[in-house]
Amino acid sequence: MVRIFLLLLIVWLMLTAKLTLPNVVLGVVVALIAIAVTQQTNIARRGYRMFLLAIFFIWEVLVANVRIAIAILRPRLQLQPAIIAIPVEELSEPELVVLATFLTLTPGTLSVDVAPDQSTLYVHTFNLIDAEQFRREVKGNVQRAIQEVFR
Repeated sequence: MVRIFLLLLIVWLMLTAKLTLPNVVLGVVVALIAIAVTQQTNIARRGYRMFLLAIFFIWEVLVANVRIAIAILRPRLQLQPAIIAIPVEELSEPELVVLATFLTLTPGTLSVDVAPDQSTLYVHTFNLIDAEQFRREVKGNVQRAIQEVFR
């Protein structure tokens, strides 16, 4: 299946004769759609879910930037930085790495540490309003989207 995907991508790049990032991304999308239409395979579903995760990540980065801008532009800076423990015992090691990277790359949060038994991820946030809501958002949105890609 990977060979078919690579073959389709190479054919796309040869037909368009452009080696630019947007063209490569479009070629990946076209190859995944072609595979999905011709064969219901795991790679097509996983590729689609990766695409959705990338869109979700871009959205989260934009929202986080707006939240930071609002917090900084307030007349009185009232930040409540905190480190939150998020239980992640149901994640595999690759899923945990992606989750930690996702949170680190999102403005306003930083993955600080992982418990030795990999059951807890410690995350620093620049402005904590509700710890339980933060955990629910991470576990319900980010973690679920990552698990959909890996499973």
